[in-house]
Amino acid sequence: MSERPTDPSREVPPDLTVPWLEPYKEAAARGGASFGTLLWRSEEFQRARFRVLTEMLDLSGRVVIDCGCGRADLLGYLCEADVAYRAYVGIDALPVMVEHCRRAIANQNMLRARVELGDFASADGAFEGYIRAYGAASHAVGGGGEVFVFSGSLNTCEQSMAMEVLDRAWRAISPAPGAGHPGAAVAFNFLSDRCGRAWEGVSTGPAKRFDTRAMLAFALERTARVMFRQDYLDGHDATIVMMV
Repeated sequence: MSERPTDPSREVPPDLTVPWLEPYKEAAARGGASFGTLLWRSEEFQRARFRVLTEMLDLSGRVVIDCGCGRADLLGYLCEADVAYRAYVGIDALPVMVEHCRRAIANQNMLRARVELGDFASADGAFEGYIRAYGAASHAVGGGGEVFVFSGSLNTCEQSMAMEVLDRAWRAISPAPGAGHPGAAVAFNFLSDRCGRAWEGVSTGPAKRFDTRAMLAFALERTARVMFRQDYLDGHDATIVMMV
């Protein structure tokens, strides 16, 4: 991965008035780069999702592109768990979060990691751009491919929009049958509408529950290499991994 320094003066701030970013903008106005701005229920739940993701997919040797990275807590989790990722690229639309991440990476000397300002859900060609900028390093050294990760970052989208975003990410790593990037994957979690009874009727705030069967069908329509789990957090959440 290129280690070129990011020039903040060249970054174009995303439009934070779009519906899926508005809740985060409002939370950031209240709490800055605090955990609360991520709109997660708790740090325990966040770590449970990270644990499931890394159990389902070995991220060693891969370029991890964390879409909607927030405070780059996934990067911290990978470092704590000694996951030898090839490179980590965080993408977030909130300048306050990007600044927080860059300070943390510099202060903690986190290697092969960078965070960029951007709205992955809106920008045309965003995923192909990430592949061009950061994916080559994975294959050049015999790595495991690129992995687009969406951990909680689609929760404020309507389901149809979330599927559109995921489809664009999938097409970036698998543009045609038999022409996919070896070892590449798309991994995402979402609030399941098939949740356990303990969660029935519980408010999820600005986050939306998705039709779990439809999300699984979406993945299987694109690849037979699909992993699915909903055996954590009493079915509150589900994780799907789509592999090339």
